[in-house]
Amino acid sequence: MSITLGPESISIECLPQQQVRKRTVSESYEQNQKRDLAQIGRRTQSVANDMTGLPKNTLKKQAMFNSFLEKQEEEPEIVEKISSWKSIPCLGILFIFLATVMYQGGSVLAKKMNINPILMILFRDVMTASFNLPFVIQSKQTPFPKGKRTLIVIRGVSVGILLMAHFYAVRYLPMADVMMIAAIKPVFVTLLSCIFLKEACGVMEILNLLLVISGLFLVVQPSIIFGTNTQEYTSHMMYTAVGLLVANAQGGVISVIIRYLKDMHWANLAISTRIFTILETFSVCLSMGLFCIPECGFE
Repeated sequence: MSITLGPESISIECLPQQQVRKRTVSESYEQNQKRDLAQIGRRTQSVANDMTGLPKNTLKKQAMFNSFLEKQEEEPEIVEKISSWKSIPCLGILFIFLATVMYQGGSVLAKKMNINPILMILFRDVMTASFNLPFVIQSKQTPFPKGKRTLIVIRGVSVGILLMAHFYAVRYLPMADVMMIAAIKPVFVTLLSCIFLKEACGVMEILNLLLVISGLFLVVQPSIIFGTNTQEYTSHMMYTAVGLLVANAQGGVISVIIRYLKDMHWANLAISTRIFTILETFSVCLSMGLFCIPECGFE
């Protein structure tokens, strides 16, 4: 037996089958693609509807949280270091204690030195600014951000006045009297925080203010009230005590501004203050002719 296949049979039988198969595959692919796109569109629309229903504050918080998660994935080591620092109990109180001990130790050393106290502040601030400079470079932030420059200037000027008055009083007043007069600063910090930061001010704060003021009168013992002064306060010492009192009173704004500028890097806050104290002390030393080299290497 022999079977002959001509070109006509091939064209009649094979070609239509191939054409039907191609059409079926293309149609099913297009249908699947349209179905997938429709599902994606419905999901996107539902998510968009949910997002538009949320308030703006919630959207901002969600965006901030998402950015935090991204940074946490990129920098896990930094997050671990921060969490390890936060795990130390009473770390802030420990820093405050160390800062207080070092500050009061500096006051004792200033009383023993022969160099002018204002010139000593100038030398100290220049060295402190040089220590803070690497941390400022590492933070990659400006010490004078927009919108906060006025507060930074007020804080810098106030710190300069307080430092000059404090170390000048340390040189010419008894240390116990200086510490007692300086105790009025927390009272003004509390009052100013109640006014500007809207913090609570109760009976205990008012009682503390009355106790500090009464303690100041007992320490200084003005002749108008006590008559003869047993501590032999001269007029110069009295003016120094009054100046220290005023300086500590205006110095209460320092802590309030630091609390308000808590989002700034600590190194930027420190170096901005050092810049103003250096300018203030340099101007005072230049006008009074106080520039001199210390008498010995120990100073």
